[in-house]
Amino acid sequence: TISAGAMISYVFECSENGLIPPERTDEIELRFGNADAMIELIRKIGEREGLGDVLAEGVSGAIGKLGAATAPYAIHAKGLSFPAHMAQVKMSQALTYAVNSFGADHMSTEHDWLITGPVEAGRSLGLYAKREFADLDDEKVKLVVYSQMFYSILDSLTLCAFCWGPDAIFSYRDLEDFVHAVTGWEVSLWELMKAGERRINLMRAFNAREGFTAADDVLPDRMFVPLPDGIAQGRCVDRAAFEQAKKTYYSFMGWDASTGNPTDAKLRELGIAALV
Repeated sequence: TISAGAMISYVFECSENGLIPPERTDEIELRFGNADAMIELIRKIGEREGLGDVLAEGVSGAIGKLGAATAPYAIHAKGLSFPAHMAQVKMSQALTYAVNSFGADHMSTEHDWLITGPVEAGRSLGLYAKREFADLDDEKVKLVVYSQMFYSILDSLTLCAFCWGPDAIFSYRDLEDFVHAVTGWEVSLWELMKAGERRINLMRAFNAREGFTAADDVLPDRMFVPLPDGIAQGRCVDRAAFEQAKKTYYSFMGWDASTGNPTDAKLRELGIAALV
């Protein structure tokens, strides 16, 4: 649902800017507000028909077929389209979308709310300082790092974040009890967090093997342009703060400052050096 909506938005905007040739439109009026066109494109994507066959290839495939001039209108990170959690407003997501090994996923970390108010669940992860949504400093980086490790173990255990995430239905103690009930292991939250960290580093090491570096941890240029209207008018990601946050993230993760990839020391600390 996220990628389909993003691809339709992409092709609508490209069309409104004169970048979709008539022979590619399937005689559909490609414009925002045309709900019938949206529904028809969803059908075409599902059935790999006409323009839908192009959009079904995702960001990289569509740009390859519709032309490089359309690239600025494809809002993605590492080929994964942005969800409807705006990086211009949620600074934690700006960093997450860029550094996450599989791109712009809004369920790889907890969002800014965890440290914008008096939420006890943040303290249990070692997040004590309160920040505003617009802040992108060491505390926001810490929010990304710690919650990324926590969400990573939830993914590994195939647990729904809406039930098991911070301040949700179940607590951190419930998670320990759950793992103990299933495995018989007397685990602590710290041990589970380290398992989550291990998974993150394995994914990052896989990407490194395939040629990914810090140069791939980027956001679309549009994220650095103030929003023109709406309740978030004027909001954007500060480029200097973003670049500094990336460096801080690599440092907090124990990764190489220049490549943005796990160091041998970090892999050895996690016991996975022999696997990569």
